[in-house]
Amino acid sequence: MISDVVLIDDEEALIELVRVNLMLRGYKIDCASSGEDGIEMVRKKHPSLVLLDIRLPDMDGWQVCRILKNGFDGWKPSVVFLSAATQAQDQEKAREAGGDGFLIKPFEIQELISTVQKFRSNVNI
Repeated sequence: MISDVVLIDDEEALIELVRVNLMLRGYKIDCASSGEDGIEMVRKKHPSLVLLDIRLPDMDGWQVCRILKNGFDGWKPSVVFLSAATQAQDQEKAREAGGDGFLIKPFEIQELISTVQKFRSNVNI
């Protein structure tokens, strides 16, 4: 099954918040709580968008993004970082890793929805 969105984050409350709000708007969403599980899920589900936390239990989001941006058989998703990190260097590192966007936690639900709408049909082939 193809996902519209894969969320990679280890914060249970945020996972549920994002999952419910996207599902209510008709998106197919899958969630992973580690970088390794997230990479495998992206490989299997081929989402158009990955929402990615910077701080994960097994690797950082920048590493995950670089792996995702190397693509799978010529296909690679858009990646938007979700992070409480507000320092400019964190956002710069996200761009350097290949990130397409950055949402600062806590974010407004409408900001999340607008971001998903912007990127979900932007599959990079």
